[in-house]
Amino acid sequence: MSRPVERQPPAAPRRPDRRWVVVGWALLLVAAGLQRWAPAPIVERLYSRGLYPWIAALLSLVNEWAGFSLAEAGAILLPPALLFALVWSAVRARRMGVRWGRWLAGTTGRGIAAAGWILFAFSLLWGLNYRRVPLSERLGIPNGGTAEELAATARWLAGELARHAPPTEHRDRPAGHPYPWEELAAKVEDAYEALPVAGEGFPRRLGPAKPVRASGILSRLGLSGIFIPFTGEPNVNRLLPHPSLVAAVAHEKAHQRGITHESEASFAGFLALYQSSDPYLRYCGLLEATGSVLGALARTDPEAFAEVARAIPATARADWARSREFWARYRGPAQRVSRRVNDLYLRVNRVPGGVQSYGAVVDLLVGYYLAKASQEP
Repeated sequence: MSRPVERQPPAAPRRPDRRWVVVGWALLLVAAGLQRWAPAPIVERLYSRGLYPWIAALLSLVNEWAGFSLAEAGAILLPPALLFALVWSAVRARRMGVRWGRWLAGTTGRGIAAAGWILFAFSLLWGLNYRRVPLSERLGIPNGGTAEELAATARWLAGELARHAPPTEHRDRPAGHPYPWEELAAKVEDAYEALPVAGEGFPRRLGPAKPVRASGILSRLGLSGIFIPFTGEPNVNRLLPHPSLVAAVAHEKAHQRGITHESEASFAGFLALYQSSDPYLRYCGLLEATGSVLGALARTDPEAFAEVARAIPATARADWARSREFWARYRGPAQRVSRRVNDLYLRVNRVPGGVQSYGAVVDLLVGYYLAKASQEP
């Protein structure tokens, strides 16, 4: 006679593993604390010159393998994936009879935990460089100067620009590119490898800048490029007119090498291009720097500005005009929103002035000129 089969009570629904949520909240606090209080000398020695060069080299191995921007692919795929996950979670909770308020609270908590993981990864992969020693201190140059010194810097840059400006007939090619993209990216990387302040400590050549296929979106957002720490890729707006494109590549490559602040990245880009062995790259660096300094001089000393402006060669004037026309075509509300978002991002990372910090490159350029002039007989 067979024994009756005992029925087991239904298993309780499996509770989600909350350990990753707790760890995520903890990592959020750790990352926020590091970004706010990590001592600059320790960050400089142990992270920026120790760990980060190896992180950048490892990420370069990955993104070099892809012939496209991994960050751009992620930007396309991630939003619909997140939306699907959110909808699936809501539907599943409804089928299980979970109250709406409880689901919302749980989803919010998991979202904050995910933000903690993301912020910690951001800090580990690149963000701690915001806490490193300022570039002016590492170079031993003063940061800024008087109005007279600003005018002297503008005169020096204008003279260098006139000396390096190429004849227009030797520069123009179809689409306005003197070099194919791969050659341009390689030349800028060569320039950085020869620049001690940005080239030392890296165990290998870093991956190239990537042209963004959806550059029309970047243009409407007012962006010349964007560096993505999670993939280690400098992404550049490929629609930019030359030589703005060259300056944008140099700027984003500076971010890749651990130079986070926008003014410092622009200054490092100038140094890399100006000290390059390629005449056209030198011209591009000088054009960008001269434009920044002249803009500051026009606000502080209009008479000195008018004097220096007369020495600007026609080639440079034409390039500036093309750049203004390019950005005028995309001016609109999207640029204003993008500027506010960028301002918030910079302020969260404790960059004084937010987007106004882009203009601080002028202080570094003045300091560089003063240091250079003091060494000349």
